Amino acid sequence: MTDACTPIVVQVVPAATPVVQLVQQNTAQQQVVVPSIVQSITGQTVVEQPTYNELEQFPSITDVVTQYLGPPGPPGATGATGPAGASGAGQVAPIAFSFGDAPHTIFTAPAAGVLSYVRVSIETPFNGVGASFELGTSIGDGSAMPSAYVDPHTVADYEHTPDLALTSGQHVYVTIIPGSGATAGNGVIFLQFLEN
Repeated sequence: MTDACTPIVVQVVPAATPVVQLVQQNTAQQQVVVPSIVQSITGQTVVEQPTYNELEQFPSITDVVTQYLGPPGPPGATGATGPAGASGAGQVAPIAFSFGDAPHTIFTAPAAGVLSYVRVSIETPFNGVGASFELGTSIGDGSAMPSAYVDPHTVADYEHTPDLALTSGQHVYVTIIPGSGATAGNGVIFLQFLEN
């Protein structure tokens, strides 16, 4: 096996002869470096760096590899299947909301567990003056997503990890204040609930 650091020598020759020749160490003065794919295969030594004019005359690495190693073979076999991704355990179906929604239940815990993640995605900004949005275990309490964490006037995703313990059958409510003069505003709520 050759040393992976040992480069090769390539001699530039007139067009009437083969375009390039792999040569032994310390031969001609006009020698140029071939990229490492050929270097590691041949184990020869480069004597000097190429000049710009030499590089203009030099064929591409694809030509060199094809000339000296032959054309590429067919694709290899497909590799092994990678590890499984995240299970998605506890993901609650997305919940749409709009500026005109009255406070209401958006989720009821099917068993005792933890509301571990909340994301509120504002898709259309609220245009009402003083609009606010919050989630909690009672109307207006903000225990799952405080109003200070969401700006309903700005299109963005707002995330919170409340790690809020819920008992079986306990509700999570959304409280939306559309603001004065509101005519627009909507989005989607994403929750993750992990049963004990």
